[in-house]
Amino acid sequence: MEGYKEILELINKQKLKEAESLLLEKKERDGQFYYLLGLVSFFKGNEEDALGFFSHALKKGIVDSSKRSFSYVLFSRGRYEKAKEILESIENKRVEDYFVLFSCYLMLKDYEKAKLNLEKAYIEDKKKTKELLMKFYKAFFEDSSLATEEEKERLKSLISSLKENN
Repeated sequence: MEGYKEILELINKQKLKEAESLLLEKKERDGQFYYLLGLVSFFKGNEEDALGFFSHALKKGIVDSSKRSFSYVLFSRGRYEKAKEILESIENKRVEDYFVLFSCYLMLKDYEKAKLNLEKAYIEDKKKTKELLMKFYKAFFEDSSLATEEEKERLKSLISSLKENN
């Protein structure tokens, strides 16, 4: 794991070329190597490469982080069923995981499961869930032709039910 912390910090600072150079200098190709290379690829816009690297990291034992990242890339590519499947298999879910599950189920029109995962995210961290909801709404619904008026109303109803329950 030596040196990976520095590389992760570079990735977080969006210094992707520098992070990639340090990674490629590594002789050992363990799970962490492939996971970080997947992150670099994803942030560089190479989603197909990122999927391959995350898949490799999974095989090398970097499980939850790889599953999480893998599912986020799949979601961003509209592969909601597969993203949902992978996220469901994570044991220790975070608020972001529940939120992406909510998003997957919403896109798959399974509104009961969408609501359940939104409630779990909200219980986990109310403030973060509200922030994620606003970003999601703006990206997919507000002034968007991606959603029908019925879908927009359904999302508003889900949000209102959260307010009523808490």
